[in-house]
Amino acid sequence: MASWNDNERVRPLVAAFTTIVVVVACLIEEMNQTRQGRSKEPSIFRDLTRKRHMERVLRSGRDYCVSYLRMDVGPFMHLASIMRDKHLLLDTRYVSVEEQLSMFLHIVGHNTKNRTMRVEYVRSGETISRYFNNVLKAICAIRDDFVHPPCGNCHSEIECNPNWYPFFKDCIGLLDGTHIDASVPLQELPRFRGRKGPTQNVLAVVNPDLQFTYVLAGWEGSANDFTVLKDALS
Repeated sequence: MASWNDNERVRPLVAAFTTIVVVVACLIEEMNQTRQGRSKEPSIFRDLTRKRHMERVLRSGRDYCVSYLRMDVGPFMHLASIMRDKHLLLDTRYVSVEEQLSMFLHIVGHNTKNRTMRVEYVRSGETISRYFNNVLKAICAIRDDFVHPPCGNCHSEIECNPNWYPFFKDCIGLLDGTHIDASVPLQELPRFRGRKGPTQNVLAVVNPDLQFTYVLAGWEGSANDFTVLKDALS
């Protein structure tokens, strides 16, 4: 009789405990589905904001595009086509090649911070950083397609101009230096700090067609132009 009474007391406790376990399991499952939905399925609002942003950049006219990307619409779309054809950049489920290039060009063209890009492109900081590095690797992969050493022959524009030929018959290009913003470790900052802040002193050479034939990067901003030139000639 006592055993039967004990079972009657335990049975409601077991039922209550089982109910609690089931409820907690359902709540955990619902939370997991919500998190997965947030990470894998961007909201319509975010998608629409990103689409409008890219349309504004590419369809607001040449001046706006050049100001934002430092590149006209035509060359930008051509660059995107090259990246896509060479399989250096791929359209992902939510990020097109054009948007990847746009993020990269805006960062390098304006020294835009990651936190600012997160607001403009409605992306996470990790996403922006990842695609920036992907585009950087892709740009490095095509450098030999656009930077060609001079052939050594007199350029036709010089040869056909009596004001230049034969005075510049041995000219193979025009060179100039420029300072480009640099992001370096704190311990190396003094070496790269020049009159324009932390920079690299970059030497570039172009032919009369304004095609790059040589680029020397890496010198700290505190280095003078003659030092960079000696390195290029050595």
